[in-house]
Amino acid sequence: MAYKVIDDNGRQRPALVDISSGIVTYLGDFSDKYGQPTFFNDNRIAYTRDTKLILSDGREFELGVYSNIAPVSPDGHYVCYNDDNDQLWLLNLDNQNRKMISDKQGGYYYPQWNNNSRYVLFSGFDSKIYIYDLMSDSVKEIAKGHEPRWSQNGKQVIFYRKEIDKFELINCDLYIIPVSYTHLTLPTN
Repeated sequence: MAYKVIDDNGRQRPALVDISSGIVTYLGDFSDKYGQPTFFNDNRIAYTRDTKLILSDGREFELGVYSNIAPVSPDGHYVCYNDDNDQLWLLNLDNQNRKMISDKQGGYYYPQWNNNSRYVLFSGFDSKIYIYDLMSDSVKEIAKGHEPRWSQNGKQVIFYRKEIDKFELINCDLYIIPVSYTHLTLPTN
């Protein structure tokens, strides 16, 4: 398991823990800005330190901004990250070309790759959920909801919606939508 350790002074460092033995391995010294470590491509690890993306295979890439969450695609060819204006960027790690995949109309966060490295799932501050398709180079709004996650097979998105009235939670349900955006399933009621 990968995680970020934060000390009493707010300094950070990425770490790995072997769940079976409990042994912790630190990936760097304490610093002011480390990003959340993520796994890609046969359990290699990626994390940010200040404005750099650091990969466990020895490669480093300048992002130009600090990004706390910068997941590398499972195939190891791309990274998706936020800039200081909460816009999402895609950096090709093979040729270092980069492009903005969000629309500058709002703020976006928490990019997540599906398991075949084709789609990036992300959220907007307006509670809308989006998918970027690497093959068609397009973004589509798929639903309105919270905390979207990929299904294990990477073909569906799971999220929840909540209904609040006068600061009271009235209802909360899970939803599932396929990447093809054909229909929304309500597995809870």
